[in-house]
Amino acid sequence: MVTPKGFKHSEESKIKMRLCKIGTNHPLFGKHHTEETKRKMKESNQHFWLGKNRSNETKIKISLSMQGKHQGVSALHIWGRKNDPPPKDSKCAFCHKVAKLDRACVTGKYEQDFSNWKYLCRKCHKRFDMKKRRKFL
Repeated sequence: MVTPKGFKHSEESKIKMRLCKIGTNHPLFGKHHTEETKRKMKESNQHFWLGKNRSNETKIKISLSMQGKHQGVSALHIWGRKNDPPPKDSKCAFCHKVAKLDRACVTGKYEQDFSNWKYLCRKCHKRFDMKKRRKFL
């Protein structure tokens, strides 16, 4: 159920809503889709998750058309991890804690220059990004 912004259900209401959808109370309990319905759903959703068989010629055309288009921020992150892997001791550049590190652009210049990037723990990376956003708001 969609609720208006700022509206909160009481605990009693939440419990009642949970109970009405459990087991035999669920509106679809004991019901099954017919084979025809399953076929129709499959056909209508085929282009989403079942995929299409494409010829090699089509695959090559798609590949050529996509070249150079994935050069966004994420591509730079990938490039950086490949060409400048995280240090062996895996410590955050700001807090020096041992943790899984994210590659963060600390200068705001998204370029292939190692001096623009630092390896930060997730906490410092989020903190750093929030400080940058506050400057622009």
